[in-house]
Amino acid sequence: MTLKSSIQILMLLMCLLALTFGINFGFSYILAMAPLVFGLFFLCGTMRKTHQIATFLIIVCLFAFYMFRPLVLVSNPLLYKFARMNYLTESMQIEVLLFLSILNTVAVGIGYALFRFLIPGDTRSFSQSIRDINIKDQVFLLALAILALYILVSFVKYIGMASGPGLVRLFELVLFVKFAFALPVAVIVAHLCGVARRSDRQIKLGLICIAAYVLALFLQGSKSFLIELAFLFLIYVILFRVNIIIKPKNIFYISVISVFLIFSFPIVTAVRLVTSDYGPFNFGVAEVVERLAFMSDFTTDGNFLLYVLDLMTKRFNGYDGLIVAWNNLYLGGDYFFNIHVMIVNAVSALIPMMQSEYASFGQMISTIFYGFASEDEIIHGGALGHYGILWVFSGGSFSSFFLYFIGFLVFWGLVFRFGARLVGIPLVRTILFGVLTLAFALCVNSGNFDRNLQEVIMLMLQGAVLSIIWSPAPGHTRGIS
Repeated sequence: MTLKSSIQILMLLMCLLALTFGINFGFSYILAMAPLVFGLFFLCGTMRKTHQIATFLIIVCLFAFYMFRPLVLVSNPLLYKFARMNYLTESMQIEVLLFLSILNTVAVGIGYALFRFLIPGDTRSFSQSIRDINIKDQVFLLALAILALYILVSFVKYIGMASGPGLVRLFELVLFVKFAFALPVAVIVAHLCGVARRSDRQIKLGLICIAAYVLALFLQGSKSFLIELAFLFLIYVILFRVNIIIKPKNIFYISVISVFLIFSFPIVTAVRLVTSDYGPFNFGVAEVVERLAFMSDFTTDGNFLLYVLDLMTKRFNGYDGLIVAWNNLYLGGDYFFNIHVMIVNAVSALIPMMQSEYASFGQMISTIFYGFASEDEIIHGGALGHYGILWVFSGGSFSSFFLYFIGFLVFWGLVFRFGARLVGIPLVRTILFGVLTLAFALCVNSGNFDRNLQEVIMLMLQGAVLSIIWSPAPGHTRGIS
C-alpha cells in the first residue's frame, strides 16, 4: 500500500462514516470530498513533477483542515468553536458542505492548471541536492545554537515578560529559525528513506535540533508543532522521490505512534493550563491528570475519546471558520479585513520597531468572532481558515470571492516558483521549498494573511541570503561548512 493509496482509502472510509450520520449530511460530505479524491487519483500522477507536488499539497491541506472537523461536529454540535455566535444545526453544515464542494473543485482544478504553468520541472534536483552535498557537522551545531537561543527568547515570552513577543519576532526575522528546523528534518528523512545516509552523530544532532524547536514552540504556547512536523516530513518524503510502501507488519507501529501523537495533544494542553495556574515549576503529574479529567468532563461529558478528537481537530480552523463567516458575514463589515491592512501589518512585522496602526487579523477575529475583550486581544489570535477570510474579504460577493481565490492561488504559484528555481546551492533550494510548503499549509489553516505574508517574505529573503552565503567559490567543492 503506497502513501497516496493510503490517503485515498482513508478518504473513502471517512465518506462511509459520514453516511452513518444521515443521508443528507453524508451525500453533502461526499460531494465536498469528491474533488479531493478525483484530484489525488487523476492529477497528482506519480508526483515526479513539481506542479504535481503543489497540487498534492492543496489536496492534503484541504483534506486535513476541512474534512475531519465535520465528522466531529455532526456527532456533537456543541463542540462548534463559535457556539456563542450561532447554534450549529445540521442544515447549516449541509449548506456549507455544498459550498465547500464548489470551492474544492475550483481549488483543485484551477490550482492544478496554474501550478502546471507557473512551476514546471521535476523533483530530481531535490533528491540530488541532499545526496550529493557533504554537510559538515558544524552546520548542525550552528542550527542547534540558533535553536538554543530561540528557546531562550521563547522562555522570556513564556514567563510573561512584556518584551517576550517582540524578541521572538525579532529573532525569527534576524536569524534562520525555520531553516535551522527544516534542515535536520530533511537530512533525517533522507537518511531514513535511504536517499542519503548520514553519520550517527549527525542524526543525533538533527534529532536534538528538532526537539529544541518543538520545545521553543511549546514555551510560546503553540501546539502547531505536530502539524509542522507532519507536513514537513510528508513534503520531504515526496520531494526525495520516495515511494513509501506501508507493509502490513508496520501498521501496528504506525498505529502506536499515531495514538501517542494524538494523546500527546491533550497532555500538552493540560500542562500549559496547569503551568498558568501553578507557575512553571510548581506542579506534578497529579495536577496534569486532574486537569485532563476536568477538561473532558467540561466539554464532552466525560467522553475522553471525543474530547481528544475535538482538541485535535479544532486546531484545524477552516471548517468552523467557513461556517461562522458564511452565517455572520455582517460582523466583519466595520473592521479592516482588506489587502491594505494585510500589507501594512506584514511590512510592520518585518521592520523592527515599526508598529502597525491596525490590529492583526488574528486579533480582529478574536474580538469579532470569539468575543475577547480588547485587553485580551494581544494574547489571543483567532483564525477562520483561508476560505473564511476570503469570504469576509469579498463581502459576500461570489464574483469577488472567486477573484480573490484565484489571486491567492496565483500568489502561491509564484512563491513556489521562486522556491523551486532559486539560483545557487541546490540544498538551500530544497530547504526553502520545504519551508514554503509548510507556510502554505499554515496559511490554508489559519487564513491570517498578514502574518502569513510576513512569514513568506521573510523566508524568501532568508533563502536568498543563504543561497549567496553558501554558494561555493570557483574551484571549491560543494560541501557546506
